[in-house]
Amino acid sequence: MDTKWKNAKCIVSLLALFLGLNLTVIASGLVGYYMLSYGPGDMTDAFRDSYQESESFRNQISWYLRSLMDVVVSGPGREGQELVQDMNVRYEVCKGGRVLAGNLRSGEGELSDRKLTGYNFYLLYRNGLVHIWRDGEETDVYGNGIYRGERDQWNLPGYANRDTGTFLGLTAWNEKEWTDVTVWLAAAEEPVDYGMYSGMYYVADYLKDLRTITCVFAVLLALGALLVLWSVLWRRWLSMAWAAVGRFTGHVWLEIKLMLLLGLLYSMAMGTIRLISGWRTRWHLLMVLLGLWLLAVYCNDLIRNWGRLRRGSFCGWVYRNLRAAELKLPVQKRLVRRSLAVFVLGLCLLLAAAGFLTLCVLSFGLIWYGGRRPLLLFLVAGAVFLGAGAFLFLFWRDQRALAEDIGTLSGQAEAIRDGESWTGERIVQDRDLWEMSEALRDIQSGVQRAVEDRTRSERMKVELIANVSHDLKTPLTSILSYADLLSREELPPAARDYVTILNEKAQRLGNMVQEVFEVSKAASGELNIKWERLDLAKLLRQTLADQSEPIEESGLCFRVELPGEAVFIRADGDRLYRVFQNLIQNTLKYALEGSRVYVSLTCGEGKATARIQNISRDELPRGVDFTARFVRGDESRTDGGSGLGLAIADSFTRACGGSFQVTTDADLFTARVIFDLWDGEE
Repeated sequence: MDTKWKNAKCIVSLLALFLGLNLTVIASGLVGYYMLSYGPGDMTDAFRDSYQESESFRNQISWYLRSLMDVVVSGPGREGQELVQDMNVRYEVCKGGRVLAGNLRSGEGELSDRKLTGYNFYLLYRNGLVHIWRDGEETDVYGNGIYRGERDQWNLPGYANRDTGTFLGLTAWNEKEWTDVTVWLAAAEEPVDYGMYSGMYYVADYLKDLRTITCVFAVLLALGALLVLWSVLWRRWLSMAWAAVGRFTGHVWLEIKLMLLLGLLYSMAMGTIRLISGWRTRWHLLMVLLGLWLLAVYCNDLIRNWGRLRRGSFCGWVYRNLRAAELKLPVQKRLVRRSLAVFVLGLCLLLAAAGFLTLCVLSFGLIWYGGRRPLLLFLVAGAVFLGAGAFLFLFWRDQRALAEDIGTLSGQAEAIRDGESWTGERIVQDRDLWEMSEALRDIQSGVQRAVEDRTRSERMKVELIANVSHDLKTPLTSILSYADLLSREELPPAARDYVTILNEKAQRLGNMVQEVFEVSKAASGELNIKWERLDLAKLLRQTLADQSEPIEESGLCFRVELPGEAVFIRADGDRLYRVFQNLIQNTLKYALEGSRVYVSLTCGEGKATARIQNISRDELPRGVDFTARFVRGDESRTDGGSGLGLAIADSFTRACGGSFQVTTDADLFTARVIFDLWDGEE
């Protein structure tokens, strides 16, 4: 359940980053696009209390007023039909007390009263000036009286630099003709869609849509930022998710990645060009975003699989298989194949160059030179190419001979390694590797002599130890027998003490002779080993049980940690029992009184490790090999052990196929016996 929850967190963090960045980029891009298309002013106007406060409304009113005033200039017959049909606007154009145009219905009242139902905006043009009322309050139209074309200014006549003629675009006009002109215009507070001609409704609807779009973009931008923040807070799981993606992409062949990368770069380039040119913006924006994410996947793959890119390629897979098949061949055949490949490649290049030169001679030489010059050039080039081909052949032949000689040297080296005599062919004296071959023959002869001398020396050593041990056993047996007889006689106290000491020393000498004999046999490899499957935990329990009385008398506290299940190894049970017996006896002799001794058995990585730790009673010397013969921790002691206990443990462990380690840390003494776990194979 915990693993599933971790996987879910990784997926959620990656999805949060993906969606968050996409939403953020898309929303930001669309906001920028709308700002460039409509301007930030329109997006600000969309959030005003009334559509009548927007620049679009002011421009629409300006256009309506210009159209109505055009009736005065051109006559009533050219009245704009849109104004007539847009019922969101009421207007009346009068001159000299006569109505030229208007769309008031009967019963609606007079525009001069500014009380039409549903209309809260009123505009009056008279005597070259414009007055505006909204919600019953008059609005300051002109400000400082100068028209600069700014967003918050009304594009109307009456400014100091913008009279009626300028507003209407008239080159010549008579101001007196406009003194008795009155234009009333009213705009609905909530415009309604009346069909095709509904200018004011379109203005209000445009601002409403722009406000909705801006809110949606803001929500998307905030949601994207929150998702990105979420992925940052879960960066641990995000890193694990990217690692999982890297492991997945690591199994894809490098060639496929490169082909997809080329297609990706092409698509991104085309999408960027289309975005800049403004063609099919939406689809190419998605293409660019997808390309950016795929590029991020590629970067993640490079970071996490950089050292495995070559191994994860199809060409690398083919090369490794060919290489593995080639390595099964002898070295001389490998070198011959490679030299043959070089020869064939060089010959192909030579033929290609010859064909190209021939084509050049036939195409250009005959035209430009004529006569015999092209033929002479062709003959010279042919001679050069024949010489180069002969050189390649001779080079390949020498390389083949060198490969055969290297194969001979390899066979000689393998014979030296196996301790056998080389019976194959010898390298000819005029070859490059003849001297090295002779040196290997001399080395082989020297190694054989050294091995024979060492074998003879080891045999003599074992025979000497065996003879000395045998010769010592007879007098030691007599000494022990007579000491036993003397101990049974009635002797004075002093003589009885002498007999006791004599008996102890003789017993110790006998044990020492036997231990020296066993260590020498183990070192020479002549120790008889009876291989069997052993339960190492059971063997340790048995050894501790057999030593229970000395352990109780020692006053030491043994802490034993052995596994309940069987731990099988392959060894000699008697020899290994002697190893642990010597380690426990060594601990009982040299451990600090009242201290703790730790005995444990652990398994891991196919190994079984038995560990015995204790605190030494005496200070342990530094830089001493305790597994060497006749080495003791306390050099000042003249009684006690022979200094062969750990040497026997080391020799018997290695003879059984294990390893024996002794380490010291201040007064902490640790002995380890390590064996491979038994896998059921002999």
